[in-house]
Amino acid sequence: IDGFRAEVGKELDAVIGSAKDALSRSHNEESPMGNWMTDCLRDWGHADAAFQNAGGIRSELDAGPITLREIYEVMPFDNRVVLLRMGGASLREVLENGVSGAHGRLQLSGVQAKIDAGAPAGHRVIEASIGGKPLDDKKQYAVAATDFMTTGGDGYGAFSKAVRKEEKETLLRDVLTWCVKKDKTITTPKSGRIEKKKD
Repeated sequence: IDGFRAEVGKELDAVIGSAKDALSRSHNEESPMGNWMTDCLRDWGHADAAFQNAGGIRSELDAGPITLREIYEVMPFDNRVVLLRMGGASLREVLENGVSGAHGRLQLSGVQAKIDAGAPAGHRVIEASIGGKPLDDKKQYAVAATDFMTTGGDGYGAFSKAVRKEEKETLLRDVLTWCVKKDKTITTPKSGRIEKKKD
């Protein structure tokens, strides 16, 4: 066992890239870690939008070298990537659940939303856009998420309304590893994806 542990340890502790700045996580707010993860997922899946539940992000990244072990700590679950084709109305339901506060704040990429957190359920998303254009309820969009979310985890039942669903064998942590190796040095993504209505 010690021999296997040492062998695996060498692979896990190998440096695969670096972070220019620390990437922190948050359960109840948009976070640099959530933004980076969903940007990676959207890039890998060639999607219009990508989503990650806040509760699935289990660690953070410090500035400096990044090891494979750290990626495992960020995403210890064997969550697989799912690519979907979804109508805008269903995506709006995903956003509504994601800002309800019931399961933490939805982490997202490719989407910008303005919300009224105090509004009744189903009316919290005031405005939403994808790729800089208003979300069209009748249009279809390419979406990337994890199998946890697309099977209804954390209340995301709206994913069941997808018009097409492709479950990949690829794990989300492997997508994150791909992203680090591809970019070599990762930087803090642009924030402000979810804007709260001012009182």
